[in-house]
Amino acid sequence: MNHKIQRISSALFFVVVVGFSALAAEAQNTCDANSIAGPWRGLSSEGNGLLISFMSGGTAIGNVQTEVTLNPRLSVLTPSHDAWTYLGNCHYALTGIGLLYSIQTGKYTGYLKAKTTYTFDPANPNVLTGTDHIFIYDAKGNLAFEVPEGATSFTRIIVEP
Repeated sequence: MNHKIQRISSALFFVVVVGFSALAAEAQNTCDANSIAGPWRGLSSEGNGLLISFMSGGTAIGNVQTEVTLNPRLSVLTPSHDAWTYLGNCHYALTGIGLLYSIQTGKYTGYLKAKTTYTFDPANPNVLTGTDHIFIYDAKGNLAFEVPEGATSFTRIIVEP
């Protein structure tokens, strides 16, 4: 009888350990609403450097390499203020707004709106990929220019010792 209990205990132990290992592996291959929270460094399809920080709760702040220019024909872009949400299945959506103004006069010239979708791969949690669609509006709120959808890719910024 003692051998039966020992075999049952060993079998039960095996089932529990294998079960927890499978759950742990599954947990590592999932994502949630905060999987993308934190700072990221990226590149747009046009080759511009990007920075974005996703805060839990659905807000983000972003910067684009081309924000500041001394070209009087182009406007300066403020950092973007963004709202994002988890769509499920490791997909996220973001809408961001940045103000445009003249660096010479400070006059408001319009705004930029970015609509972006991101895909997070839990097997590679330091990489984020997506597509963005950019709309530029004049000071009166009229669509002045639309940038076709393009690819973006990001690498998580991590603490270095």
